[in-house]
Formats: sequence, structure tokens, C-alpha cells
Amino acid sequence: MFLEATCFISGHRIAKDRVWHDGHNFRTDCKRCGTAMIRRMNGWQPYMSSSDTDEGCLAPPSERALEEELS
Repeated sequence: MFLEATCFISGHRIAKDRVWHDGHNFRTDCKRCGTAMIRRMNGWQPYMSSSDTDEGCLAPPSERALEEELS
């Protein structure tokens, strides 16, 4: 909860070493609170599943690797 409050006050800290492309946008997580982030034209913003989900988007690399192992 403290980390979420820190991010609310000072902004999220982008995990630049974990950025991936979903086929449409760049995505990553906040290093402090773990919030999923999406890159927009005006910068990084929290990912909103209700408005940012697209049928053509790829899953995160970790999930794709898991799917490959299972198949």
C-alpha cells in the first residue's frame, strides 16, 4: 500500500529492462508497485484492461514461453 501511495504522488517507475511489444504497443510494469503500464503517445500510463485490450495483441513473453512449453 505504501508503494502504491508513493507512485500516486511521484509517478510510476518504469521497468525499462522488462519492456515488451504486444504487436501494437510497448508494455511493462512499474518497478515499485507492479502496476501494468502501456506506452501512449504522451508517455507511460497504467494499463486499463477495459479499454486497452485488443484481440491482436500478444501475451507477455513469460506467458508465451509457458504456452510453448505446454504445447
